[in-house]
Amino acid sequence: MESLPPLPPRVARGFASAAGQAGAAGVTLPLLRARYATGALTPVGLARDLAARLERKDNAWIHLEADAALLARAHAIEDRFGSLAPASRPPLYGVPFAVKDNIDVAGVYANWGRAAVVGMPARAILSLIANGTPYSGKLRASGLSSACR
Repeated sequence: MESLPPLPPRVARGFASAAGQAGAAGVTLPLLRARYATGALTPVGLARDLAARLERKDNAWIHLEADAALLARAHAIEDRFGSLAPASRPPLYGVPFAVKDNIDVAGVYANWGRAAVVGMPARAILSLIANGTPYSGKLRASGLSSACR
């Protein structure tokens, strides 16, 4: 099984380049879909790669799922959708995602850049997870991200 392209120097892990091209790892949605379709990559393989690449000390993360949780989600996705023909899989099959801190995720505190609260999970998040998209964590949001005009 092939791995993802190496990270280029001087680009924050997991972020797009300054030129707005593909993500720092050179990974695009069409690339992932093609590799999943040929079997060159699986959600479990990608989860292992992410677990090795993600920086737990990176200031961008409020919450980063444990490696075991990432792998468990990837296994569940493969068990549910992996036997389907590639064209029958959900469009975002196996594509990991993170959310900003002002979006509620079940069991994870949301502090919206201020005091922590626990709310109901957002429907969009539940839909993504139910349709084969593994949740990887929450990203820091500024205290001004929830300001109203």
